[in-house]
Amino acid sequence: MPFLSLRGAAFNAAPAAKGRVSRGPLLFAAFSPATRARAGIFALVFAASLALYSFLMAPSVARGGDSGELIAASYTLGIAHPSGYAVWCLLGRVFAFLPWGEVAARYNFFSALCGALAAGVIAVTAHRLLGEEAAPRRAQGAAIGAGLLFAGFFWVGSQALVAEVYSLAALEGAALLYFALAWKQSRDWRDFTTFAFLAGLSPFVHLSGVFLWPILGVWALWKAPNLSIARIATLAALFASGSIFALYFPIRSAAFPAPPVAHLDRYFYFPLDWGHPANFAALKNHLTAAQYSGLLQPRALSDLLENLAHLGQFLLFQYLWATPLLVVGAFAAFKRGAGWILALIFLLNVGIEIHYDVGDQSNFFFPAYLVMALWMALGWFEFFGWLQNAGRKLSRGASHSLWPWRMRTLGALLLLATVGAQWFLFASGASQREVFRPRDGALESARAAQQLATRDGKTVAALFVFDDTLWPFWYAKYVLGEAPDVETPWGRGLKKLAENGELVSYVAQLKRSGPVVVAQWDEATDARFPLVMLTPSGNLCEASNRPLP
Repeated sequence: MPFLSLRGAAFNAAPAAKGRVSRGPLLFAAFSPATRARAGIFALVFAASLALYSFLMAPSVARGGDSGELIAASYTLGIAHPSGYAVWCLLGRVFAFLPWGEVAARYNFFSALCGALAAGVIAVTAHRLLGEEAAPRRAQGAAIGAGLLFAGFFWVGSQALVAEVYSLAALEGAALLYFALAWKQSRDWRDFTTFAFLAGLSPFVHLSGVFLWPILGVWALWKAPNLSIARIATLAALFASGSIFALYFPIRSAAFPAPPVAHLDRYFYFPLDWGHPANFAALKNHLTAAQYSGLLQPRALSDLLENLAHLGQFLLFQYLWATPLLVVGAFAAFKRGAGWILALIFLLNVGIEIHYDVGDQSNFFFPAYLVMALWMALGWFEFFGWLQNAGRKLSRGASHSLWPWRMRTLGALLLLATVGAQWFLFASGASQREVFRPRDGALESARAAQQLATRDGKTVAALFVFDDTLWPFWYAKYVLGEAPDVETPWGRGLKKLAENGELVSYVAQLKRSGPVVVAQWDEATDARFPLVMLTPSGNLCEASNRPLP
């Protein structure tokens, strides 16, 4: 836990305030008041967030997104889409051993746990940034509120309900912020060595970490005292140690044959061996997500303004009446020496990723979401201070006036109302509790294809042009063990063939070896090989040899 760091609590403890005697259990006697406060903040935010996510998370593979592919890649220790997410795949495989629920539900719980941990860590980071020497209750309330609002932020919380990589990325990003700030405040090298180790893991967690660890690393080391050659070597070694996860890709990819090279096959990979990163060139392309580089291009000013307007509207919907506190907090950060660094992270992340032409663009702003959580904590802290001063003025010096208490209570109620309203809206819009359709549809198509394979005694080739139908099918096949005699020729090539009108030629090539089924209607294929529905829902058709009427 970040409030303990990787060192003992006694090392992290600040001297207790003079004349202040700990009333807590003897077990916590060695902890400073600030450390005990952070432990309480972390426990409260973590427990509440985990309860929320556990109640709302999907019971099986989720609709849309990459959940089915990621679960299948992790469960079989295969290669997921770039940049591979080796840390997520390996940790997720550990969670697959949990003794309850469907396999997908265990991965969903992994996301929920990471999301709740991220909310707890960003809350204690906010508390550390605020400090509590002058106003401990204000700092604690603001930190707790910011952590809970981060947990209920739609684009954050929705990723904690399904098997996705973003909650783990949020946790790692929050930890990077915490240890960079802890180092700046304490100048204890153990904080920065922890930061260096986490920074080395970042490329194997999610590439959006590039907006955090290089900037925070430079900020933390700027004018650092006692920066000896030995310490530089230690930091470099800790950072480089994360590269051991790069070995996962060539080791696991070597278990797959090389991709085919025939004309119609040239853009295909074997399932769960995305890009076949068995050599250095393919590994570099995979780790840097070179396949998607064409999606990050300068966009027209009108498009950028439209995207920024949508982002602003969404923030208003998320933080409601508390949205102006983001601006207050952004300015307040300058008083605590973190204004420029937080603004730089936010502006670089949003300014670059806003050009990324993908449907799930919101998932690439997690560094900015973490910064906004810290700004929100600072904003609430300043707002509480304003209410406190207003209470003093209204009391007009009366020693027994109720105005200070009334204003403090008003602030607490406003914070509770904001969290309550946001969580209600989040639960209403993001709940995955009753989502079984992706799994049921995949099982239906997998069993229909397997019946065809059993009937003909040959391997069936199943063609899925779109990922939203392929990923759940992979979950059914590779995780649940359905359709053992069905293969899914796959890769960028299938979409290219469909776009170029060559899909029917590929179907003809595959039919020389066995039956072919398709999950999406194609007129050219239907004209040559009349498509016959195999399932009641119509989600799978056989490319038959029936004569046309």
